[in-house]
Amino acid sequence: MDVQFFDSASVPREVIDAYQRACPSSSEASASSGQPCPELAHAYMSFVGARKVAEHIERKPSSNIVFAWGQSPRLMYSILRQLNLDWSGLGAFIGDDYEEERIGESMLKEMLFSRTNLQSLSIYSPLDHQGFAYDRFIKGKGGIDLAILGLGPNGHILFNEPGETFSTNTHRVFLSESTIGYNEANYGRRLESAHTMGLLSILRCREVLLLISGSHKKEIARKVLYGDVAASVPATVLRKHPRVTVLVDFDLL
Repeated sequence: MDVQFFDSASVPREVIDAYQRACPSSSEASASSGQPCPELAHAYMSFVGARKVAEHIERKPSSNIVFAWGQSPRLMYSILRQLNLDWSGLGAFIGDDYEEERIGESMLKEMLFSRTNLQSLSIYSPLDHQGFAYDRFIKGKGGIDLAILGLGPNGHILFNEPGETFSTNTHRVFLSESTIGYNEANYGRRLESAHTMGLLSILRCREVLLLISGSHKKEIARKVLYGDVAASVPATVLRKHPRVTVLVDFDLL
């Protein structure tokens, strides 16, 4: 597991420029204040993540990529869509989504997919191939080359909640109260069930990029990176994977 930490004290000029292009209104004060700023650390992490994804696409234009849609990758996607990339050969696999509403799919289309030349017929959802059928469908497409994931406050990745066994394929899940409340605060809806790629589905991916964003996740990040590998912290399953890059926009000290 390759873990990289980012802080606002050593942000390269090209990162500040990319941040200003992606979020001009929110970045102006942050970039010019000269003070340590969590937003700049997040921008640095997002820039490095975007370059990693871009290099993957350039290396294999026909890649199959899993896209997470929470708060953590939003700025990374804003930077990524500004790069001169050819998305026409990609397969875009949505990792999870609510059962009642396609919030994840809508968000990904709005903030990334619709702003590239990704083919609309190459966007796939676990709502269209429910349960293990999604895993079979993925296998038929040649498997996943890269999974982009974010870490939830309770240690979940995609919608795999604490207590989930490491042997799960794509499945329907009833969300924990903490996840329901967190997402209700962010998206304004109380939604209780979803379909998600399972932890075994994630382990089958050839490479994983995990983003950990926000110092409020410091305690859970320590458990994910250095604690016991246990179902109580689902993201620890990634320590079993041979090719994982973790980007963290805060210091654990």
